[in-house]
Amino acid sequence: SSFGVSGTNAHLILEQAEPVRASEREEASGGALPYLLSAKTREALKEQAGRLAAHLDGRTDLDPADVAFSLATTRVSFDERVALIAGNRDELMSGLCALANDEPARGAHRGQVRGPAKSAWVFTGQGAQRLG
Repeated sequence: SSFGVSGTNAHLILEQAEPVRASEREEASGGALPYLLSAKTREALKEQAGRLAAHLDGRTDLDPADVAFSLATTRVSFDERVALIAGNRDELMSGLCALANDEPARGAHRGQVRGPAKSAWVFTGQGAQRLG
């Protein structure tokens, strides 16, 4: 390590973790996962839920954790939003079908963005660069 005018150097050893089996992932999450959907309008959200249900119907090769992860990280967030909490495939399909038919879905939590989103980026370094 070097302690000088420029700051402190940090040393880090990275190792690849052991792969996690799907059953272990499900046990770790308690079995319930959030499936996030969003659309510009309520009607479009219904259609998206229907398309996702049709895509998942009969597909046993898809890992539920991968589906939840992909919905959360690869999709754009729009104003109309639903977080569907499902503990298994049957709950997920039931919830998606209910959302597609604009019916109350068990485990569904609706939200809506109000007003423009605001972002702030602050790079304070080690804290000494900004007083207070």
